[in-house]
Amino acid sequence: MARFLNLHGVVDRHTPLNTAAPPHRFIALPWCAALVSDYDLDPDTAKVDPDDLAASAMTHHQILLAYCAEYPLLPLRFGTVFSGEAAVIAGLVDQSDSYANALRILSDHREYSVELVSGPPTQPLRPSAETGRGFLLARKGQRDQKRTATQNKQDFAQTLYKRAAGWTSYPLHLNDVKPENLLDISALLTSDGVRHMQDWLARNAEKAAELGLSFRVRGPWPAYHITPILKQLETA
Repeated sequence: MARFLNLHGVVDRHTPLNTAAPPHRFIALPWCAALVSDYDLDPDTAKVDPDDLAASAMTHHQILLAYCAEYPLLPLRFGTVFSGEAAVIAGLVDQSDSYANALRILSDHREYSVELVSGPPTQPLRPSAETGRGFLLARKGQRDQKRTATQNKQDFAQTLYKRAAGWTSYPLHLNDVKPENLLDISALLTSDGVRHMQDWLARNAEKAAELGLSFRVRGPWPAYHITPILKQLETA
């Protein structure tokens, strides 16, 4: 099988090679450096063993993680495979304006995600009563309390989303919500934006806990969600 090159991402041309990451190398251009590694799997992923594909995806992610915290990094989609170095260079030249714009944005922005995790409220529901009438009243109280708690959680999630929009000058990205989450957003943040995020979450942690909510913050991540931002800027 012919050997291909996996293009993981693009960094500024002055970025030093991180030898602690999984094996990879640079292809240098006048305005950037491409992070590449040998790709020995079949480009048709349907023909690849799922375990091999998962291992390759993890390697891709680990290479990007080695750079994203300290250096401007534009991550490319996993599976961006080229036939050789000349093809990589041609692909980068073709997208040079878009990629250069992304690196400019990422020179002082990093991607973070904030999840609003939902659990039971700290205040227990009203206990049932012994009499029939009391039982029915208690059941109604439970339903009302549950309805109110649900609305309060949704209101808090909306407040968080609106506040998060103020932490960045770029659009937020709504991630797919896991069953235990009420909200999951990604944002490109400057260091000031990170500080504002941390301050707000700290001030509202107790209120969130009263509602049965908690925060899960992750990052800095490779800016996987910058592509929609670039498209919006290009059409603005």
